[in-house]
Amino acid sequence: MVDIHSALYNTLLLLYLGLTVWALFFIATSRTVDGAFRSTYVLGIVAAVLQGVAGVALYLSDYRPAQSFHYLYGISLVVFTGAGYAFADRASDSRREALYFGLASAAAFGLILRAAVTGR
Repeated sequence: MVDIHSALYNTLLLLYLGLTVWALFFIATSRTVDGAFRSTYVLGIVAAVLQGVAGVALYLSDYRPAQSFHYLYGISLVVFTGAGYAFADRASDSRREALYFGLASAAAFGLILRAAVTGR
């Protein structure tokens, strides 16, 4: 289970880095966010939930992180990415939608890095 949790960490880290760059591309070129981006973003949310499920399984098998803040970062990842999608979906223009997605993706990237530091 530790290997799955670690693999999901790598996946999420690269995914949200890519989403951040992709959102910056939308902002820089004044393009509208497309369905491919939204689908990839939702895939990131699903992967974050799966990461949480793997974390709960590790917790129940008495494999605990080094610091308790690790739990906070994991929960925050799911909450912030979900909230980012909700805010972006209600944005009044395409540039603001890309900005919300970009900020949420960058925040997710930071949370993932921070969770990795507190988990060891």
